[in-house]
Order: sequence, then C-alpha cells, then structure tokens
Amino acid sequence: MFASSLSEATIETYVEQVLIANYIHVSATVVLVYDTIITLDREVAQVWKGGSVWFAVLYGANRYCSIANRVMVILERIQWKGQTIQVCGIVSWLDTVLLVITWLAIATFSALRVYALSGKRLWLLLVVLCFGLVLPVADLYQQTTISPFILPSPLAGCNGTSNMSLNAYRLLASGARASSIVSDLIVLLVTLRQTYRIYRVSNRDNGPTLSRVLFENGSFYFVVLFLFNLCDIVFLQISVNGAIADFVTMLVVPPASASDLTGLIVRVD
Repeated sequence: MFASSLSEATIETYVEQVLIANYIHVSATVVLVYDTIITLDREVAQVWKGGSVWFAVLYGANRYCSIANRVMVILERIQWKGQTIQVCGIVSWLDTVLLVITWLAIATFSALRVYALSGKRLWLLLVVLCFGLVLPVADLYQQTTISPFILPSPLAGCNGTSNMSLNAYRLLASGARASSIVSDLIVLLVTLRQTYRIYRVSNRDNGPTLSRVLFENGSFYFVVLFLFNLCDIVFLQISVNGAIADFVTMLVVPPASASDLTGLIVRVD
C-alpha cells in the first residue's frame, strides 16, 4: 500500500486484489514445487554430480532462491504464532533479498548466453547485464521505503506501507520492467540470429542438439519473460495500489523463470 489518501471504494478494491493475489500465490508455489520434484532426478544427475561449480551456483540460485522466496511470500500472507511487526519486517526483507538473487541469476544467465552466442562479444554481455540489473536494484530501493504492519481482519498476515506515492512507484516499477524488456529482446534476437540456420539443419535429424535446444527452449523462455514484463507494465497503470502488478512481479515471473531456465539447462548435455 502506498502513501496517499484512499477512498472507501479504493480500499475495498485493494482488499479484493490482495485476496485474489493470495490465492494465486499459493497456486504458483504448488506449480513450482511440482516442477522441481518431476525434474529432480535429471537435476541431480546433470547438475550436482560432477558438473561445473559456477554452473551449479547459477542453477541453484535460480531454482532454490525462487522456492525460498515463495515460502517467504506465503508466510507474509498467513497468520502464525509469534507474528509481530518486527518479524514481518524481517520476512519482508528475506522475501526481497531472495527475489533479488533470483533476478541476478536470470540477468547473469542472459548475459552469459549472449556472450557465448555472439562469439564472445564483451560489449553485448555488459549491455544485457546492465539492463538486467535495473530490476533487482529497483526492488531493493523499493524495499527500503516500506514500513511493515499486520493486516487487520478479514485479511491476515504481514503487509507494508511505502512512503512512495503511487505514481512514483508506477514510474520506478515500469522503468525497471522496461529495462528487463530491452534485455530480453536483445537476448531473443541474438539467439534467433545465431541458432536459426543450425536449427533448420538439425531439425531434419531426430537427435537433439545444443542449437536446437537453445532455439526451442531458450526462445520460448525469453518470449515468456517479455510477455510477463509487458503485462506487468500494463497492470501497473490500471491497478489502484500495485497489488495486481505485484502478482506478475513476485508470483508469475520467478516461478516461470525458474522452470524455463532449469528446463533449458537440464536439457543441454
């Protein structure tokens, strides 16, 4: 919730948005955990047994920080014994830090992908990385403006009020999303340009190749991120307080990113 005078109708709309977001938060967490379970055998075999340490760090940061973030989000949405404003503040910061680590893993993966596909062009890596870092920095800044409180009945759990105005929040979040869109588009265009020709050749064969996996899974992954970021910007302009936009930001994108990224990595032998 943002610092402004809200009418009774606006507060009612806010409550409805929070309740809807709560239901979907739980649903997304179930999907993410299910995806983790059904790919666990391949993950152990191809990531944790004898693989690159840096590869495992990137994979683990994306996969398991995303799951831990989901746990923090659910803790913020329910009542539990010992729940105080101070504890809510700690949970809120853990939520943000875990989300930021997920964003950093995605930004790093995107930059390394462009670097490898473009023939090790360092300037492309730096451009994609810089655009990708805007979102985690914006999230950290927004967190510093939040003062936690415990929601009254009929809601439950922790929430926070920001000293930012709604317009300032919309500007900050939309700018961060726009930066992510630019990063995703660069990665998508480089991927399509570098892999399409090889994909057409390999598509005649039955066996999967690295280029084929990058073209199919990788392109889909970045298209999904692009669409989610675009939806987030739209929701930011039409919601009364950012609750629906936060649904896309904290709920849909990290699980989708974790599932698509880990699916891509696991399939690359």
